[in-house]
Amino acid sequence: MDRKKFRLIKWLITFVPALSVGLYETLRHSLFDIGGFFGEFALSQMGNLITAGLVLVFSLIFGQIVFGWMEQAQVRLASQNRTLRALNRRLEHSAVLEERQRLSREMHDGIAQLLAYVMVKTDTIEGLLQAGRTEEARRELEEMRQSCNKAYVDVREDISGLRTDLLLLEDGGLATVLREALERFGDEQGCEVTFSCEGFQNTTIEPATEVQLVRVAQEALSNVRKHASANQVSLVLGLEPATKEAEQPSLLRMELRDDGCGFNPTQPFPDHFGLTSMRERVESLGGQLEIESRPGSGTLIRVTVPSKLLFNQYEEESKR
Repeated sequence: MDRKKFRLIKWLITFVPALSVGLYETLRHSLFDIGGFFGEFALSQMGNLITAGLVLVFSLIFGQIVFGWMEQAQVRLASQNRTLRALNRRLEHSAVLEERQRLSREMHDGIAQLLAYVMVKTDTIEGLLQAGRTEEARRELEEMRQSCNKAYVDVREDISGLRTDLLLLEDGGLATVLREALERFGDEQGCEVTFSCEGFQNTTIEPATEVQLVRVAQEALSNVRKHASANQVSLVLGLEPATKEAEQPSLLRMELRDDGCGFNPTQPFPDHFGLTSMRERVESLGGQLEIESRPGSGTLIRVTVPSKLLFNQYEEESKR
């Protein structure tokens, strides 16, 4: 049932009974003042019965109209719920496909390259051993061991961070998850981190938006860990409320900055699959991802996403 019809029913239920009683009493006294047959009829038992019958008929008609509206609203609501469930199933299926695509990219970008590197190193070490150059073979073996250890740490931290952040998201919300992820990153990497949050008091963001933003932040921190060699990392989360005058939705802003080695965004870079995944996630929310960086000057990743505020929406509904 739409909001206008609901308000109409509310006012009708409030005023119709009072108006009916008032109209009946006014008419009865008017007939009594006329006198004669109409005056006697207004005060007679038959007149009261006829009046009660008219009120009953009117109430039945009014009730049929109101309950008819309510039944129609229930039918529409059931249809909308079925549509919503179907859309949710499609969304879940799409999310699974998207995650598979992301994992395939990361496997190609990380594990596949590592395996190719190990194969090349193995051939090199074998050749050195056959030539009797054991010291060089030992150095090559140590380099390969370090690369494997680094890849193992990256995979372990990615999986651990993904599991932990999604569990925290169910309990603490977006700001809490991002702060915990940043602090955990600082502890693991031994760098200075700062987190600031603006405009998120008593606010709940759409769950789909929260999950995607957590994924983007995870990918950005992973890139910092793998490539930036940063000493300082900051994350700013901000929310600009919707304005009725401009009819603009709330704008969510997330910025992650590091003082690492930086890179040229216009040139090919090692972790292009990760940045591509980040951009696709942001664009799926109708947002934009901007990258500002140059060699030796660190990197700034800025995400802006229009987001519906569920808390404010519920608050407005409760006031009506």
